[in-house]
Amino acid sequence: MLSADKDLSGRIDLCEFMHFYFKFSFSEEVTISPENRMLRKIARKHGIQYTDMDKYLKAFTKVDEDGSGLIELDEFAKLIPTLLKLPAGQILPESRVKKLWVDANRDNSNAAGMNLDIFTGYCSRFFADDNPLETFYKNVRPV
Repeated sequence: MLSADKDLSGRIDLCEFMHFYFKFSFSEEVTISPENRMLRKIARKHGIQYTDMDKYLKAFTKVDEDGSGLIELDEFAKLIPTLLKLPAGQILPESRVKKLWVDANRDNSNAAGMNLDIFTGYCSRFFADDNPLETFYKNVRPV
């Protein structure tokens, strides 16, 4: 409230209150939870709609079996067949999974795991719609 008292009188008059209310009442810091602010920041960073973050968050949470906040290589290996829509019973060679892991973590300083930000960036680049997935899938299993 000290920031609202522009004339430092110790009181806030109507003009000061209106200025304060206009400036702060609709800002994300006041109206949105810290978790949702983080999700919005990630969405803006990767140029995706905030509403799409829900699917990335659900997929991330489902794969992060140990709840560490990071997807490790073994968890990533379980996710890849779903992202690639591999037929039941089909598996990728371990070397290919490791190559995808390296590609996904290219800009990641935490090589032990992939956080939600890195995961969202990777999935939004390669698996956001049908065309990139089909192209990627054809490179994995030529038809």
